[in-house]
Amino acid sequence: NGGTQSNCALFYQASLLYKPAEAVSLYASFATSANPSGEQLDSTSPEYGGVIGAENLKPERNKAYELGAKWETAGGHLLLTAAAFRIDKSDARENQGGGVYVDVGKLRSQGLELGVSGNLTSRLALFGGYTFLDARIVASADPAKVGSRFANVPRHSFALLANYAVTERLMLGAQAQ
Repeated sequence: NGGTQSNCALFYQASLLYKPAEAVSLYASFATSANPSGEQLDSTSPEYGGVIGAENLKPERNKAYELGAKWETAGGHLLLTAAAFRIDKSDARENQGGGVYVDVGKLRSQGLELGVSGNLTSRLALFGGYTFLDARIVASADPAKVGSRFANVPRHSFALLANYAVTERLMLGAQAQ
């Protein structure tokens, strides 16, 4: 193969689902994945802030854990969801300055997500959710970064779209983020 190394990897997912009632689902999930080092090679513009110089680094490895519940209500027309999650990333890329990237970091994202989707009544539809996200650096080549939050990642995120059918031909909607 001309001296190139293989980037072959095995990923897996396992999940359990329990339905204590027809309208309720409880689940647990675990999965692995990776982000290859060349994933942002098209982002070489300084304005974009792409990862230049990271093309030959190991892939970032992810482990994701999730526990959740889903409840169909309003006669099966509205779905309410809740989930707690954690994602651990190893071999995270860190910029050491001067366009030099190395695999040294460990990152953790964990939080809670609540969602709504469907018709609350025959005229009112709701779509949206809220996420609380605690995203922190767990290990770093720079000890001062350990415990710091990720840049550009909000702690709280909310979006809701509501549509109301005034008549069969007129619908009014509003959205908040």
